[in-house]
Amino acid sequence: MDKQIYLIRHGETDYNRLGKVQGSSVDTSLNETGLAQSGAFFETYRHLPFEVVLTSKLKRTHETIAPFVEMGCLGISLQKSTRCRGAGMKVLSEHKP
Repeated sequence: MDKQIYLIRHGETDYNRLGKVQGSSVDTSLNETGLAQSGAFFETYRHLPFEVVLTSKLKRTHETIAPFVEMGCLGISLQKSTRCRGAGMKVLSEHKP
């Protein structure tokens, strides 16, 4: 059986907008644009039957997938991990919803 893996980045924060690096030591929330991105991600992918969702323990990652949790679209428990960390400074924004 084939599996697909979806990797997404959290929505925008005010620090992102200002070009400031946050890392895992700065726990900022999504800004208005980030919340809109979260909603767009939900609308685009809500039909997919995700088996597992892994996030870091940062607020911005939880806020990004919050619509899935709130709408009960995840038939599984959300797994928060200290081992899930950022991928560094490489820009991965080619596929914006």
